[in-house]
Amino acid sequence: MTASINRRQFLVGGLTGLGMVAAVKAGAVSLAHDLPDAGKQIDYDIVWHSKPIGRHSINIEHGEPQVQIEHEVESVVSVLFVTALTMQHKSSERWENGKLVELSADTVKNDQQTKLNGKQAGDQFVHVQPEKKLVLPSDIATVDSFWLMSAVSHNTMLDTRSGVVLDLKKKGLGK
Repeated sequence: MTASINRRQFLVGGLTGLGMVAAVKAGAVSLAHDLPDAGKQIDYDIVWHSKPIGRHSINIEHGEPQVQIEHEVESVVSVLFVTALTMQHKSSERWENGKLVELSADTVKNDQQTKLNGKQAGDQFVHVQPEKKLVLPSDIATVDSFWLMSAVSHNTMLDTRSGVVLDLKKKGLGK
């Protein structure tokens, strides 16, 4: 499945996570700078309507030219004492020279599991789910790539939680 989204929607949507706002805990690094020291863990609280509903942790390991990123997300949304959404997500991304070269992700959302695996193959990124195989541009990034300053310059994004491919369209702001 392919969807279309502009860069502003990606940034707003990626950082709010379907209406959820991630609030950075005290002491977390600013993602506007270079990568934090190797071994750094960045922890976010996921907040919805001013109430904490989960957490997102990012572990970063790097050494030239590789960067290994591990994401772990857990969230539970309850409405009137009824659980409306549960999600557990783990993903691992290996980057070399600013390019995603390998990815694995496992998400369980309301008891529905999505597994993704992908890797660079020549000038393409081959993304495989148990029921399908997609060949994507080699400059793919993930919606979790907000740690990477150049993420907004990518034309194609992969949502590691759902397997949905997002084609980004450049659009000037304020015009």
